[in-house]
Amino acid sequence: MQQLELAYWVAEEHLTASRVNEYAERFAEDGLVYLDGFLRREIADKLAHFVAHEASYSPVYGAYQNDIKVSAQEWTELDDQRRFFHMSRYQGPKPEFMMTPASLTYMRFQQRPVQCLFARYAASLTPNPPREMLCQDMLLTALREQQYLRPHTDKGTGVTRHVCIVFYLSPDWLEEDEGGLNILTLRGKTLTLSALFNRCIIFKPNLLHSVAPFAKSAKGKVRYSQTIWYA
Repeated sequence: MQQLELAYWVAEEHLTASRVNEYAERFAEDGLVYLDGFLRREIADKLAHFVAHEASYSPVYGAYQNDIKVSAQEWTELDDQRRFFHMSRYQGPKPEFMMTPASLTYMRFQQRPVQCLFARYAASLTPNPPREMLCQDMLLTALREQQYLRPHTDKGTGVTRHVCIVFYLSPDWLEEDEGGLNILTLRGKTLTLSALFNRCIIFKPNLLHSVAPFAKSAKGKVRYSQTIWYA
């Protein structure tokens, strides 16, 4: 199976015409759709291994002021109401894991030709997509206890984002661990979607969303997520 075919990456059940039509209807109603077991298990396992064991991260902090990033010192001095996020952001593969199967899978996953496949899939679910929807940005994060991402939208600055896709990549994450995505749908209903392994959430960037606090059962766990924006 060729890597430049969507079926190489995505589980077959999510590629049938009937499923795509079903997802498109749900997206039109709520502005979002969540798909469990979205990636082929072999792909999901390699990505999960990479993000947990072979990737390097550094802490980042943000304030509610044009989504501005601030230093750790500035963040500690902020009033709590102005604190927007505190998380760990992907910096690259660790030097000793540059050419492992998991690392190579992640690097291919990031490449433009593969992202074009996912862009076309997302476009097939969304009403009135642009003529050519492309990957605008991506972010891999690790979220631990006491870290957070507070309410916001992903509309972006200086660019019109049409859709956002989040992939959850923590195999040990359970529903009772909480830490799910709180999101306000087009119908005005707030949903909390668990960050279950190999769950994919596709949503409109203008929907208000945040990450729910972790439960005690998540102690010592890391919530890995890959977010991709398409414009």
